[in-house]
Amino acid sequence: MGWYAYSFRYPMKLKSLLMLPLLFLLNLSVFAYEPGSEVEMNALNITINDTSQAYHSLLQAPYRFFDSGGESSNYSNNENQYITFDAGSGNFVWINIKNFNTENSYDRLNILASNTTSASDFIALSNVTAPELIQHLPTSYITGPSNDDVWLDRWYRINTQYVRFNFTSDSSITKYGWDIYLTAVPEPSSYALLLGGLALGLVALRRR
Repeated sequence: MGWYAYSFRYPMKLKSLLMLPLLFLLNLSVFAYEPGSEVEMNALNITINDTSQAYHSLLQAPYRFFDSGGESSNYSNNENQYITFDAGSGNFVWINIKNFNTENSYDRLNILASNTTSASDFIALSNVTAPELIQHLPTSYITGPSNDDVWLDRWYRINTQYVRFNFTSDSSITKYGWDIYLTAVPEPSSYALLLGGLALGLVALRRR
């Protein structure tokens, strides 16, 4: 009888209490999000020499990105290949380097970031565009055996809409190349809009 009387007399307080778990879970999803196995299961395979689109959209699907040799072959000599991925307006890119092996100091994969499509705006990764990833890269590019250059199988965020890869190889010796996953994730500003909408909903609920 006491619980029935409480819920009837104070419906707004009860509704507010019921919303607390939802707010807690939403808070965790915003600040602790990291791509998981669903990216690998849904990823489309693509190689760096795929020129079917000027900008490959990460909103349509995540990508599993290979060198020109694909999943099972080495890349070629004398390459100079470009490919660009687009996370969509208001979003940024997550990258996971699963495997990486090129001829050390001679064959290089440059990772460039930009918020526009202008070629002059694409710059090497920095502490601004990729603060966590850049800590595990020796320079603005990666080259050589993976254990010398970059931490493998970890998700890193690149804080720009566009990410461009440029690979160059010399005239001798080729290696396995790389296996990289890419996906798009909303920026914190997008999450703020979601939280703002939820707050407005709570206000409207309390006024009923």
